[in-house]
Amino acid sequence: MRTEDVSRLELLCRRFSGVELIDLVDDVGGLTPGQAWAHVVSMESKPSLVVRDKHMADAGRSWWSLAREHGVLSDTSSCLISVSGLALGAWARIRLPERAPVFEVFAVDAGSPEFIALNEAGSFFLAVTAEEDETWIYLVERQGGQLRTLPAAH
Repeated sequence: MRTEDVSRLELLCRRFSGVELIDLVDDVGGLTPGQAWAHVVSMESKPSLVVRDKHMADAGRSWWSLAREHGVLSDTSSCLISVSGLALGAWARIRLPERAPVFEVFAVDAGSPEFIALNEAGSFFLAVTAEEDETWIYLVERQGGQLRTLPAAH
């Protein structure tokens, strides 16, 4: 784990009032950030929801809706996160204020959001990637060690 990347994540969190970095977690039931990213970037994985960049406010609302519906966020709005471009090698447990602009908070490179938010049980995650003029959201379920991308009902 690189100290400078932890510092960069702390800075990202501090940019928005109420976003709190709580601690770091190596894996959740055997699921590491690298395994989650490998599923998202595999050629077989297709996004659950595609949002054109001009509709980013809609994407943010969809993310919050999916996160609540599938238990990605706890009752205290905490989850585990991995941000692309930060070589933490661990999940970062964070707490988000209600309706925080997650696409802005976790945009490391040139305003492009690329992150995974995992529930604390390790059973669901939402991955966000920036692709040209679109943002892709993946809703992924984990059962018996297998990862499966689900369609979004939104």
